[in-house]
Order: sequence, then C-alpha cells, then structure tokens
Amino acid sequence: MYEYALIASVVIFVMVSALFLRHPSASIFHPATFYLMFHGLVFVIRPLFAWDYGFDSIYKAMGFMPSEWEKTQVLICTNLGLVVFVAVTMALTPNPLRFQQDEFDKAQRALLLERFWLVAAPLVLVALYTLYWVWGVKAAGQSVGEVDANTGVRTLQGVNGYFISAGAMLVPIVAAIAFLGRFRPWSLAPFVAFSVVRLGTGSRGDFVAAAVTIAILFLFDRRKKWPNLPVVVAAGVLAVVFNSIQQDRGAAIRESFGYENAADVRSLSTEDARPLESQDIANLEFFEYLVWAVPKRTGSYDYFLHNLQIFTEPIPRALWKDKPVGAPIKMFELYRYGRTIGATSSMPGAGWYSWGYAGVAIWSAVFALIYGGAYRAVANSRQSNVAMITYAIFLATAVVAFRDGALITIMKQLLFYLVPPAALWFIARATNVPSAARLREWATAAANAAPALAAITPRERRAAVAGQLAPNAAMAEAAAAPTPHERRLARMRSLALPRRRRG
Repeated sequence: MYEYALIASVVIFVMVSALFLRHPSASIFHPATFYLMFHGLVFVIRPLFAWDYGFDSIYKAMGFMPSEWEKTQVLICTNLGLVVFVAVTMALTPNPLRFQQDEFDKAQRALLLERFWLVAAPLVLVALYTLYWVWGVKAAGQSVGEVDANTGVRTLQGVNGYFISAGAMLVPIVAAIAFLGRFRPWSLAPFVAFSVVRLGTGSRGDFVAAAVTIAILFLFDRRKKWPNLPVVVAAGVLAVVFNSIQQDRGAAIRESFGYENAADVRSLSTEDARPLESQDIANLEFFEYLVWAVPKRTGSYDYFLHNLQIFTEPIPRALWKDKPVGAPIKMFELYRYGRTIGATSSMPGAGWYSWGYAGVAIWSAVFALIYGGAYRAVANSRQSNVAMITYAIFLATAVVAFRDGALITIMKQLLFYLVPPAALWFIARATNVPSAARLREWATAAANAAPALAAITPRERRAAVAGQLAPNAAMAEAAAAPTPHERRLARMRSLALPRRRRG
C-alpha cells in the first residue's frame, strides 16, 4: 500500500507542477513555486530515499514507530495540502506579475539609498551587537535556552527574545543595499560580510533568507520570470558553502576569529549518514508522529487553538512571569508521547494536528490566502522599490513558514524583517524623496519646456525650470544656485529628453 502511495505522490506532484506552469502567473515570484519546491524535496523526493535506505534514526530519536497505514495517511495529507494550496493561490492570482518599473523607478533607487544609510546604520549597530553576544555564548559552549520539563518546548533563559531576534534585521538591510545599488559589486559586499558573521553564530536560516531575497530582487531587476544561468551558478556556489559550513554550526568560523580553540571545534560526522537523512528536513517523520499520536493517543485534536500564541508571544516574560510556555490553551501535550524537541510539523501537519483531514484542507487554504493575497497585491500594484523589497523578504521566508506550519512563525519573521523596509519608507517620506511617478512628471515637463529653454543662459534655464516644476518663488531662487541633490534631480528629469544619435 505504501509503495503505491509513493508512486501516486510522484504522479500528483508532476501533474500539479505541470498545471501550475501553464498558469499565466507562474514565475519565481509566485508563492506556489516555493511551496512546490518545498513539497517536492520534503514530501516527494525524501520519502523515496527514506523507503529505499530504510531511514530509522529519527524514529529511534523520537521514540515511536508508525504503521504502514499511518505512513500512507501522511502521504495522502501532504498531497491534499499541495492540491489545496496551489489551487487556491492560482485562483487568487489570475494576472501575471508584469514588470511595471521603468528608468524612473531605477533612478529613484539612488535617492533612496542615500536616505537608507540614515536608518540602516543604527539598525546595523544593534544587530551586530546581538550577533557579537551570540558569538560569545556559542564560543563558551553555552545555550540561550532550555527545554521546559512539562511541555518539551524550548524557552529562552536570561535573555529577551527581542534582543536575540534583532540580528535578523541584517537580512533586509543587505538585500536592500544590493537592490538599491543596482547589484554592483560593491553593493554585494555587505551580504558577504553578513554571511560570515551570521553563519558564525551557527544559524543558517537568515543566511538562506538573505540569499533568496537578493536572488528574487535580482531577477525582478533583470525582468526575468525564472532564474537565469548566473543565478543558478551563484545558488550552486552558495549551496556548497552552506553545506561545508553548516556541519559544525559555525565553530570553524568562530575559531578563525579567535573565539574558539582548535581542540574545542567539533564537526558533525557524516560517515554513517545516509542521503537526506537529516533532522533539518525531517517533516515527514514528525508528520507521521502527529498521525500516530493525534487523536489516537491524545484523545482530541487541537482545533486550531495553538494559534492563540500569536497574542501571548509578543509579551516579554519579564513583564508576565506566569506567561504560558507555548500556546496559552492546550488540548494535550505531545511531549508526553514521544521526544519531539526541535521537530516542526509543516503546513499540512499543523492542519492534521488541528482537525485531521478537514484541518489539512482548511489550514492549507489559510496559508494560500496569506501568500496568494500578498502576490496578488504586488502583481496589481505599481511595484515601487520599497514594496518589492518588502515582498521579496516575505516570499523568501515562506519556506520556513511552510516548514513550521504556524502563524506565529510568520509573525516572528516579519516582526524584525520588515523593520528596515518600514524605516526606509518613513525616511523617504520624511525627507521628501520624490516617487518614480513624480520624477516622470518632472521629466515630461522638462521635455516640453526644452525648446523654450534652449535660447536662454544656463542660469536662466535653471530658474525657469524650477519655476515650471515648483511654482514656489523660494524654490525658483534656490534653483539659481542648485544643490548637489537638485543637480541629480535635473539629470533624472533629462531622462525623458530625446537622445542624439552618435555618428
């Protein structure tokens, strides 16, 4: 029975993928693309490896063994989640993402980058201090959290969660610099430095999020719906680096900076490891654990009550000493039936945990509404620079949300990932950075005024242009002696003027 289910999973995955690729909105910018990649690796390819190699180490670690029917149920649920998620997102997004940006949007990036340094600098200092503190903790062989004996949930000890998460602000910062800097070599230097610092903490999620965000923005800048050869090559190089570094959780990097002696560095041995048998992508086994335990041993489903954690999680434990560990209302404790520390349920797994097959369909539809709705809003918008930075970050972190299957994951990620884009938007408004539409209007006005201005002196021309574009007399007088910022605006306005052919 299970072997037939494995074959059916492959067939369903191929059919759904083919159907999606024929959809008008199919592209790397669509959330269904990211879910297909996640589902294909975790619930199609990996189960084949697990069946062929006989994976059993994770079952032993968790202390349970599923039956053949329970394993088959998991495949049924994962395919149900796949069909619902892709179908709902396709229905929500009938229109493709058309690249709306023009030369004025790209010209605005230089103005935004000048302002971005004002807000990025203090945020970088806060984030770097957080990572510096984490480096010290890791080098000392300590941990910032411990497992609660009653629930099995890992909680922070002696440190605030907001402080630990502040380092995530570097992800949108380095991505925004690359995008606003038009991906020139110097604009990628912050990402390289960030990669070294972040991987040195042993955390890999932020590194992946930053790399994917930059790739999405690069493809958008180049008007490519799918990755081209440079992006594929860069992804391959980063994958090799990631695989070589992640095995010792950053110990080698910390040692190179003098934080750890060579004798203290411990690498994870891979001699006995089988392909893809890693806890990082073991959503299949934990899903099987959920089907094995819920509701047969727990006696009840969760009925989506675990999502109430989004209301209690933001409150620091220092202000609420009796704050519940995990969700405030629990129908049961999974930790009583097996060792589930560090396990993630995945989107369809959280649906089963909530209400069985019906929960899988409902929860997959909820995630589809969230991510499909975000894509629809961007596809139907003018696609401003700040909007695209925000959406790229949101999309790049989708895989983590698919892996965890929890609204609290989305909330935690966005809490700090969206601070730099929000700060950029605020500083742009506060300092009157012109929008692309305004730059376009100025260039059009300048083009219309060009014949009349050709017969006057440069000083008179500046005053006349300022008078047309900004009737305020004070601005007209200031234009007679333009500032560097005004000269840059003048160059941007000239973009609309017809260019002379050489030769």
